[in-house]
Amino acid sequence: MLEINASIAIHQQRIWCTYRAGDLFNYDARTVLTELNSEFQPISETRLVAENNNTAFEDVRLFSAGQHLLALYTYLPYDGDGSWKWEFGVGVGYVDVDSGMIKNQQSLRGLSKRAHEKNWCPYVLGDEIFLITDWDPFLRVLKLGRVDGEIIPEEVFQSTERTVGWEYGELRGGTPLLQSPHDGEEWLYGFVHSYLHYYKEFTRYYFYTVVRFNHYTKVVEYSPKPFESDYDTSDEIYQDLWWYSNRKSLKVIFPIGIMQYDDGVIVSFGMDDVTSVTQHFKWDYLIGLFSKT
Repeated sequence: MLEINASIAIHQQRIWCTYRAGDLFNYDARTVLTELNSEFQPISETRLVAENNNTAFEDVRLFSAGQHLLALYTYLPYDGDGSWKWEFGVGVGYVDVDSGMIKNQQSLRGLSKRAHEKNWCPYVLGDEIFLITDWDPFLRVLKLGRVDGEIIPEEVFQSTERTVGWEYGELRGGTPLLQSPHDGEEWLYGFVHSYLHYYKEFTRYYFYTVVRFNHYTKVVEYSPKPFESDYDTSDEIYQDLWWYSNRKSLKVIFPIGIMQYDDGVIVSFGMDDVTSVTQHFKWDYLIGLFSKT
């Protein structure tokens, strides 16, 4: 436990994972980068740090783009007196896997629709990097250009028609998006989350589902029903940490990482701000969900 919001990704035939860890009771939050072997056991571990010395970053999403492993992450910006502002920003940079350093960082903080929206979905087509910053109520896509090693954001699409609503709450970001080897190059798949207020006696109750996105037509489709997690949360330590973390007012599941595996994908999730879990989905199952919509 306390391996929170793990993100998993393949880069140049190596499996990488990053997660938050530490002593939750003392709010000792730190980010760890680890390499996994083919059995998903850690074979190296280093603390992930930021070249700009900002220590207040978390929830790193890893994704591979050509020669680079990139990190998309949440951070708290500094105010005028050098302390942190309680307003989320979004940053992106290159990960040096040898040193654990995020380099060439670029702040994307001013490009979100709300001060606390931090759940963006990157995807790669050819040698170009894109970000879906918003799914709902209006789709919004950025492109990340690269000039002399610097990452330059540019808005390339914002819908004028509202996204069709989902009965389990507003769709928000989650994992990076991947292409299926069975469904043509135009469709990209990923996992997103939503929540409802006051559901099953919880102040917020979170859901997750799969979406697919057509890069060329900008069509968004999603599974009509959310998935369920079968992870056992009855463990006494889990319950103690869960109570401390959110006073049981939340029921959280947070998709953050994805990688191709065994003719499908492995998706990594954060659970209740206490631990991380993974699930495996076959491509034929995921694609079949959309043939029925």
